[in-house]
Amino acid sequence: MKSVDVFALGAMAGTVAITGLLYGHLPDTVATHWGADGVANGFMPRAAAASFGPGFALALWLFMRLGVPRLARAATTSGVLPLIAAGTSTFVLATHGVILYAAVHGSVGPAMPFLAVAMGGLSLLLGLLMPRVRKNPFVGVRTYWTLTSDENWARTHRFAGYAFVGAALISFCGTAASGVRSVLVAGVAMGLAGVASAVFSYVIARRTPQR
Repeated sequence: MKSVDVFALGAMAGTVAITGLLYGHLPDTVATHWGADGVANGFMPRAAAASFGPGFALALWLFMRLGVPRLARAATTSGVLPLIAAGTSTFVLATHGVILYAAVHGSVGPAMPFLAVAMGGLSLLLGLLMPRVRKNPFVGVRTYWTLTSDENWARTHRFAGYAFVGAALISFCGTAASGVRSVLVAGVAMGLAGVASAVFSYVIARRTPQR
């Protein structure tokens, strides 16, 4: 087991412990989603809200670390899967932490910049790792053009690296916005990075002569 795996599992265990300590302070119905105006518009029963985040983080980590390597061995040879698994599962835990904060304090606004930073951190991690991801059907920018051309895959993922690093910088700067707006800035930046990468794969496919 790699040290990054130990970190991810330790973060999950710590989150479960903190959730257990706070469980008695959570309302019977916990807000789990908020609109752009900061008003809650999604709810879960207390038990479901307390268990969903850590459970989903563990399921995601297990799939990335155990499922994907068996289904797409090429993706594991570059050594990026443990880092991506730890990064994505930790981001889920950060989201869970925001939900706990809002449930205990009655307001989500002050915690949203923290979530925006977590989104920026995930985007930065993806940006640094994208150029190292080898062609596979599960991880990376998976379009028709990247999956049918090794050159397209490599060039697209180099571009995606820059795009997601740029999205991370925008996300960090977006924390200057208040409340939910900081998360919207980060979400839009990451979404645009993904779309731009897919479009890039199409553009270079059109410009590359068929052999």
